[in-house]
Amino acid sequence: MRSRCPHCEQRCPGYDRPNRPRQWRHLDMGGMRCFVQASVSRIRCPEHGVVTEMVPWARPAANMTRAFDDNVAWLAAHSPATSVCEYARVAWRSVTRIVTRVVDDAVGRTDRLQGL
Repeated sequence: MRSRCPHCEQRCPGYDRPNRPRQWRHLDMGGMRCFVQASVSRIRCPEHGVVTEMVPWARPAANMTRAFDDNVAWLAAHSPATSVCEYARVAWRSVTRIVTRVVDDAVGRTDRLQGL
């Protein structure tokens, strides 16, 4: 079975399979850091080159799950920077990258003038 490119969602042939699983940071559970771990292959996309195959729980090239990204982006919009960093236990640079990913993912799917 062919995997999909995380950028264009085109089915692509496999490139290689890493010998150790990848990890994505997820929302904390009971005060403990939680990670999603899976063996994920890399694929060769004709448009984007060699990339990690698409997974439903994370955005392309992210080390965090969608739920973690969405939570941190919401906090960044409603709280001071120091609170977001302390609550999520990440650096401000990570918050900036997360907000950029979430906004880029939402652009084009949201009609900002709807209801006017």
